[in-house]
Amino acid sequence: MKRFYVVLDSIPHMERRLSFFLKVFSILVLLLIGYYWLLQIVRHAHYTELSEKNRIRNIKITAPRGIIRDRNGIIVASSSPSFVLEIVREEVVDKEILLTELAHILKKNFTELKKLYDSKERITPKFYPITLIENLTREEVVKIEAYKWKLKGAKVNYKSERSYPFNDFCSHLIGYVSQITKDDIERLKNKIYGTKIGKAGVESIFEDYLKGFDGVTKVEVDAYGRKQKVLYRLDPISGGSLKLTIDWELQEIAEKSLGDKNGAVVAMSAKTGEILALVSHPNFDPNFFVKGFDKEKWKEIANNPFHPLQNKAVQGAYPPGSTFKLITAIAGLEEGVINEDTNFYCNGKKRVGNRDFRCWKDSGHGRVNIHKALVESCDVFFYETALKLGPDKIAHYARKFGLGEKTLIGLPGELNGNVPDSHWKKKKYGQSWYDGDTLSFSIGQGYLTVTPLQLAVAYTAFANGGTLFKPIIVKEIETNDGKIIKEQIPTIRDQINLKPKTVEIIRKALIGVVNEGGGTGYAARLDNILVAGKTGTAQVISFKDRKKLSGFQNDHAWFVGFAPAYDPEIVVCAFVMHGGHGGGVAAPIVRDILEKYYLKNRIDHVKTNEKQ
Repeated sequence: MKRFYVVLDSIPHMERRLSFFLKVFSILVLLLIGYYWLLQIVRHAHYTELSEKNRIRNIKITAPRGIIRDRNGIIVASSSPSFVLEIVREEVVDKEILLTELAHILKKNFTELKKLYDSKERITPKFYPITLIENLTREEVVKIEAYKWKLKGAKVNYKSERSYPFNDFCSHLIGYVSQITKDDIERLKNKIYGTKIGKAGVESIFEDYLKGFDGVTKVEVDAYGRKQKVLYRLDPISGGSLKLTIDWELQEIAEKSLGDKNGAVVAMSAKTGEILALVSHPNFDPNFFVKGFDKEKWKEIANNPFHPLQNKAVQGAYPPGSTFKLITAIAGLEEGVINEDTNFYCNGKKRVGNRDFRCWKDSGHGRVNIHKALVESCDVFFYETALKLGPDKIAHYARKFGLGEKTLIGLPGELNGNVPDSHWKKKKYGQSWYDGDTLSFSIGQGYLTVTPLQLAVAYTAFANGGTLFKPIIVKEIETNDGKIIKEQIPTIRDQINLKPKTVEIIRKALIGVVNEGGGTGYAARLDNILVAGKTGTAQVISFKDRKKLSGFQNDHAWFVGFAPAYDPEIVVCAFVMHGGHGGGVAAPIVRDILEKYYLKNRIDHVKTNEKQ
């Protein structure tokens, strides 16, 4: 038998092929080994986590938010049960089919539902369920559960949701909670999409106390996402509670008395600086922010020219009109440029340069002293006083009473207002200060602006003898078991020392404003309580067009009152935007609140005596 041998050296091309094959094979083996090493060693923890997340579901249990009460224990914000539709992306087989079925079952527009899903998917971290629809009705919950077999990946979950039982009452002070945004997540850290946080008012300021700590249930599921068993449960801890300084009965009276007028009302304790009522109109229902807006409702709020989301008590700065004459009078008496016997003649105008500065009363007030000037709100008397003082001294006393700076109440967006002087105008406009500027300044016009809260604080300081308070809106902070962890005490910002004679002269005049014939604030008078106060009518456009005023051209109406006049307990400031005359529009609002306050106190006093 013959044997044949193949000598590779004699066939060079086969040798090259074998060598190439061996090299390729070696490279593939090395790549395979490297890939296994990457999977098993380098990315072991990552894939273990993916495996666990595929097998185990962490279901968040939202902590009930802390309760908010008024000073007497009335609940004004609480938590109530709510159902939400969540989508677990890892369990969804076909997103389009799922959304089609949901749109059909819940009778929703598919395009809008898909758009909602896509927007929430972009900002929801991986392995967290997407909260697609909140505040499901019971009918919707029943439908989803009935068709659960064809809605793979869709789950109904229970959550604790914020609830405001009085709807729009006190909305600007209480604030609201709403869905966290991308900007919030970046700012607050440690927050994920789906969380709701305080966005305004005390809900925002005291977020850390109110939010509580969410719980979690760790559940093992099968390949179809069905729950097999509960591995672990950590119960949520509800948030702490707040007791506000607000007296809800006064708040309701203030809300109803302001009615459909646009403006603000602030009621403040003259002895502690506590805010007893705070109203801004138009207001809003914070429940809408919890449940979500439809397009029409949001357009209604966004396009409202009076800005319902603006808290006019602290975020609106307006010329105070004749309420500012309190400051001009104090400055004049303290600086000695006028006294109780000083008289000026008012013929209805004061000429400065080539311009006439008018008094509100065209025929004039005749011979006027400080008492009559405040009672009847004569502009000319204060023009004359201001020319003797100069703008810088008036500004000095305005700032002593807290005007031109924040009150430090802590509510978001509080404005400084503006107290001008000669240096301010030079810096702001590069212009000199003129006598005409001084005249406007003296009666609360021109460059001067204040917030309703600032004016309430200033009058409180005068009424109580010179104590300038930092306003307080929360009395106590409690744990969820009722233990007080923080109690707010009155904070004095400054003590204003005025001559007793100054206080006596002005207090008598402010009493006259309300109680004397010809007083501009007579509409605030009460039969059994001595009320003092001052009206203000702040011009929005020039005096010559007054007879044509209407709508947005109409004057702003002010009244600030306190009672009892000689030992004040409460100060109330009412501001009505484009309301007209302060005496006719704002004074009755203050009267209603003062009347309720003293009626309530008499009833409480009787009840206390009966118990004793």
